[in-house]
Amino acid sequence: REFSDDLYDRTRAGLVAGGILRHHTRRRLGGFIRADTYLATDTKWAVIARSRLRYLAAGHEQPNNHTAALAGLVADLGLTSHLYLDDDTATLTSRLKAIAGQHYQPVRDITAAVDAAVGDLATAAYR
Repeated sequence: REFSDDLYDRTRAGLVAGGILRHHTRRRLGGFIRADTYLATDTKWAVIARSRLRYLAAGHEQPNNHTAALAGLVADLGLTSHLYLDDDTATLTSRLKAIAGQHYQPVRDITAAVDAAVGDLATAAYR
């Protein structure tokens, strides 16, 4: 919320401009309803992201800012089990959070904002 209201739109536009996503329009109900979707141009991008995190978790690679931010997001969103590593998920999560915490302030700000948003959503039912 603090970063920007149009963060999703800007991120999506950057992914389209970078050739990672492509815009697809589909019409439903005789053309009355238009559905815009954004599809991956190639499956290699998911493989590249997952492999960078696997190399990072195994200690084979030093993280750049993009990989450190991705590591923090994966840890904060609870997606470490989807990396399919033999490590303990709790240990891997703490390792990825530590990697994200050692990088530049914008990386720490992004992961902290996502962590706070997840916490807010988790406790929203109790308010």
